[in-house]
Amino acid sequence: MDRIDENTLKSTYKTYFDGEIDYQLFYKENLTEKNLQKQGIGKKAEANFDEIIKAFDKLTGSNPTKYYALLLFDGDDFGELWSGQRLLNVAGLEGFQKKLSKQLHEYAKQAQNCLKSPKGATVYAGGDDFLGFVNLNSLFDVLRELRVMFDKLVSEPLKEHLNEGQAITFTAGVVIAHYKTPLGEVLKKARVTEKCAKNVPKKDAYGIAVMKHSGETREGFLHFNLKAQTDTLSALKMVVSELKNPDGFSNTFIKAFEREMHYLMDREDGTVGLNDGALRTELHRVLSRSAKTFGKDRQKKADDFLGIIESLRQASDAGSGMRNFLSLLDICDFFKRKTSEG
Repeated sequence: MDRIDENTLKSTYKTYFDGEIDYQLFYKENLTEKNLQKQGIGKKAEANFDEIIKAFDKLTGSNPTKYYALLLFDGDDFGELWSGQRLLNVAGLEGFQKKLSKQLHEYAKQAQNCLKSPKGATVYAGGDDFLGFVNLNSLFDVLRELRVMFDKLVSEPLKEHLNEGQAITFTAGVVIAHYKTPLGEVLKKARVTEKCAKNVPKKDAYGIAVMKHSGETREGFLHFNLKAQTDTLSALKMVVSELKNPDGFSNTFIKAFEREMHYLMDREDGTVGLNDGALRTELHRVLSRSAKTFGKDRQKKADDFLGIIESLRQASDAGSGMRNFLSLLDICDFFKRKTSEG
């Protein structure tokens, strides 16, 4: 979605094939006579596969990513909200319920406007329940926008009704999957990931799980931390950006740090017997060695980037400490690779 014009795509497809568009044909491995017969797709007699591949490459790039994100979230502790357990004045429960329903309805409308082409597609938005497909390049921005919008349209307007220090939040599960992975398995993993994120203390969190085509799965959990100087979604986006940047950092700092922590990490709880100062020093060292620039700028870039990496490490206590942090770095590296294709 982020790289094609839908109208141009449709007209190009119709040049070579009959019937409704089968988007999987834009991946070269599916352009075979055997697959067309299996799917019941009719190819125009005059078209040949070499010509089709060249035409599709002009639309999508020569190697479009084969991964997408499925996003699922719902509100935290809504049973307590509806029953009045978190209200300052239980006598005002009916009025609160009406106002909450109204604000959730408005949020659902705005959420659908947030997630549409080229960012992705909303499947359903029912107030505090949401399901949608998201283009990988837009994932961090979309999830952050949806969470910020939830504060603006739901939490803030109802804050005066709640006990002091409480807020209305949601928790999300995100799964990154290969397009050939059965959708039922992806949905199942999204629900499991969301459920695990609900177990993060104080909730208001999200989990990201990557289902690699090889069968390997990596997952990490974080609080949104919207009030922090650098919220976690912005931090993840910046790490991916620096990995992509020709003048940024290579992924060798991730590999090196993960290799070192492997020998130090407790296999049960994922903790490492080093204090924050020692971990910070080692992160700075491996970052400096992986910087793609040289000279005096190299040290400054490492210093600046260390702040972003450290914010993620500190926030990783939402999961299993160091193990969670290493998984998040690996997910960032995966994002870099899969959003750089083509």
